[in-house]
Amino acid sequence: MPMRFDYKLRHMTKYYFKIFIFSLLSFICSSLTAKEFTMISLDDFDTIEAMKFQDASAPQILSLKPYHPNRSFPVPKNDLIHFYAIHSDSGASSKRPVLRLSFADQDDDTIVFVKRDKDDPEKINTEFLKNDAQSFPTLSTMIINFSEHEIVAQLGDEIIKISPNSRKLIPLPKNERGTFSKKVLFAYQEKDQSINYFFISQWRIPKDTKLLCIIESSEELNSSNFKEIIL
Repeated sequence: MPMRFDYKLRHMTKYYFKIFIFSLLSFICSSLTAKEFTMISLDDFDTIEAMKFQDASAPQILSLKPYHPNRSFPVPKNDLIHFYAIHSDSGASSKRPVLRLSFADQDDDTIVFVKRDKDDPEKINTEFLKNDAQSFPTLSTMIINFSEHEIVAQLGDEIIKISPNSRKLIPLPKNERGTFSKKVLFAYQEKDQSINYFFISQWRIPKDTKLLCIIESSEELNSSNFKEIIL
């Protein structure tokens, strides 16, 4: 009987150990593959300086400072997040959510742009940008042109055209250190056919980062219409 009991005990120990290992591996894999989101505001919301939401661990605060990238957060399993406004005058949060955001149609990491609704200032509009390794890899730039102008960009030796109200991903050539370090120029053609070089800079993009560029809508573009966000 003692030998039979020891055998059963060893058998049960191995069984539960396998269950433990399987559960641990499943948890690690799910954690590694969980999709994440980063929020970036494209507008000044005046009375709302930030938004609050509850993740699995604690309440989290997202800044609504224009063109400021918040850190990434995991998307909950139900793919739905309720955001509450934090008012700049009082610091108090709203009792009702100002934004309900569903990630059900998003399979990978995303950047969420938030902006005012032109017809309803109280409404917050959103737009998704894929942010996974294939759609927006490191050592690349994603240029989003919100203007009505066709933009011509020279990135080092490469000439790129970006159509009005479009976005374009451009892989960047790396040097021996694995970074992109070259002069860049952005221009468009004025109505009188002259060329307006509205943005000139020396870019240095490290190998483990990427650059999001946003060209704001305006009849006359200048350097203030060009926003650079390192991710």
